[in-house]
Amino acid sequence: MSEADSKKEPLQPPASEPTPAVDPVKPAKPAPSRPASSGGGKSLAALALLVGLGGVALGGYGVWQLQQLGADEDRQLEALQSADEKTRQLAERERELAARLGRLEQLPSASELEERRRLLATLQSDQQRLSGRVEQVLGASREEWRLAEAEHLLRMAMLQLSAMQDVNSAEMLVHEADLILRKQDDPGAYSTR
Repeated sequence: MSEADSKKEPLQPPASEPTPAVDPVKPAKPAPSRPASSGGGKSLAALALLVGLGGVALGGYGVWQLQQLGADEDRQLEALQSADEKTRQLAERERELAARLGRLEQLPSASELEERRRLLATLQSDQQRLSGRVEQVLGASREEWRLAEAEHLLRMAMLQLSAMQDVNSAEMLVHEADLILRKQDDPGAYSTR
């Protein structure tokens, strides 16, 4: 080889270093066609969007469920408090009824009540008898009072005649005394009339 030839030839690596070889096993990737790559990317994006929307919906449903559980828990708590209040009211009524029952136990027995009824009936009959007697006594005293009034009117009439010689006044007084004696309906008063 000549020097000119050696200058034109490219330098070759020394023989001790092996030259890299191309892997014969690795197949070459076919270049994806443009329409297939854009359609796959769109469907992948749509799938990711659907998964994301599904996640958001699932999260929203979870939050709604938590709110419902919280509302149910609040209702149960209110029901429990209402039941507790009713229990307290029932316990209070039970205490009141026990107190009333204690008072009822202090009431007299049936035989004592019967004795009291008998005494009350006796007392009422005695009262009626006394009332009749009082009426009789008052009636008699009223009759005596009316007779005393008639007697007084007759004395006044006599005074009017003897002292003042006023016949008209004396006649009126005698007439009033006669009315009183008529109302008495006493047969002994007929002679006086």
